[in-house]
Amino acid sequence: MNEILISIISIAALFIVLLIIKEILPKKYKNSLCAICAAVSLTWVSFLMLYKLNLFGNIIIIALLMGQSIVGIFYLLEKKVKEDLKLFQLPFLITLTIIAYYAIVPKDAGKEIIFIASLWVLFTIVYLHKSNKTFSNLTKKIIECCKKW
Repeated sequence: MNEILISIISIAALFIVLLIIKEILPKKYKNSLCAICAAVSLTWVSFLMLYKLNLFGNIIIIALLMGQSIVGIFYLLEKKVKEDLKLFQLPFLITLTIIAYYAIVPKDAGKEIIFIASLWVLFTIVYLHKSNKTFSNLTKKIIECCKKW
């Protein structure tokens, strides 16, 4: 069976199992579990472990599924975070991307860590000075840029 078919069957099967599990959970936990997110995440985590053991070779599928999880995490936090903290969406998204990349391709990430740390510092400076008129306008433009349309 080809790897993409295995992937989509795995996600679909896990989705159904997780929906069943979700129904068994106490009411207060039901909204905490997203069956789609969990199915995709469990699939790529399993494939990544198999990849590290040389038992699964399609890194593209793993990367695609990791990308789906990154976007899911991004949207989840976007819903839960205060409006002014949405300024940090770009550094957060890039941080998740770098983490996923190095989970697949472990190597020295020195330059990338310096870049992402610099980006976080830059956005933090803008955030801390948001009451300044220039920074306030910049903050609003950055946040408004990513609003759903």
